[in-house]
Formats: sequence, C-alpha cells, structure tokens
Amino acid sequence: MRTRLTILLALALLVSACGGKAAEPSRSAPPLPVDDAFAVRIAGHQQTGLALARAAATEGKSVSVRKLAGQIAARREKTLPMLLERLADVPSRDGLPDLGVSPQEAADGIGPDALDGARPLDTAFLTLMAQHNRGALALVRAELKDGKDPATKAIAQRVGADVARELDRLNAALADVAQQTS
Repeated sequence: MRTRLTILLALALLVSACGGKAAEPSRSAPPLPVDDAFAVRIAGHQQTGLALARAAATEGKSVSVRKLAGQIAARREKTLPMLLERLADVPSRDGLPDLGVSPQEAADGIGPDALDGARPLDTAFLTLMAQHNRGALALVRAELKDGKDPATKAIAQRVGADVARELDRLNAALADVAQQTS
C-alpha cells in the first residue's frame, strides 16, 4: 500500500513539474482553410435555402408543396445553429480556397429572394430548391474529399444526408407537377 502511495505521489509531482496537465485527450489539428471555406459557403447556402423554404411554406399554392417547404425550413432551422457556431471559428474569410466548386456548380446565383415574383411559385420553388440542393451536395463532396477537420466533416455528412433526402422529395414533387400538367 505504501509503495502504491509513493508511486502516486511521484506521478503527481511529475505531472505538476511538466505543466500540471496529465494525459488530456489530444485535440485534432486546427481546421484547414478548406474546412473554413466549406463552413463559410455552406452556412450561407443553408441560410438561402431557409429563406426559399419559408417563402414557399407561406406562399405556395399546393398544400403538399407548403408542407414540403415547411419541413425543409424546419430542418434548416435545426442545422443552422451548428453551422453558425462552426462559422464563428473561422478566423478570416479572406483568402479561403474555392473548394474546386464553381459558383455555378454550387448554385450560388440563387439568392434568398429568388422566388420574389415567381409564378407559378410552387414549380419555381421545387426547381430552384432542387438546383440549390445539388449545389449543396457539390460543396459537401468537396469537404468530404479534401477537408481534414473531423468536426467539419461530420457537419458535411449531416448536411449531405439531409439535402439528399430533400432532393429525392423535391424531384418526386417535380415529377408529380409535370404529370399533372401533361
């Protein structure tokens, strides 16, 4: 018993002499600029998607489109706080890489006001949101390919899964609209 106590005391002295930190879990390296670039682009992207979904949820003609838009908006409202928290960790937005995803591929040209004056709104929403989600998936693929930060990659996986499910539903709704108009 005395030997065990002596060893513990010696370890405590050694730890305090080495800066007082005993075997803390190692932290991963800080995120790379590619991880920061993804955080910046996907946060803005998701905010735009939220604005589009909110507009369609309130102004859509079809109950099914309003319901789908409401579900998309609710998902964005759950995901955005996590994205904004990650965005707060970005030291600077200057000089970030482009991720290899052009603004066209990412559907960056679709702004939050893209549905203003669109008629028929339901079809415009389904078309724009599907294009927007394909852009989000391009950003997600870039992060999963080149990102290094495990937390940012986890965010990309979550966003990617959500957006892929939404895209399936948007495409199905577009097929329904096309069938109704033929």
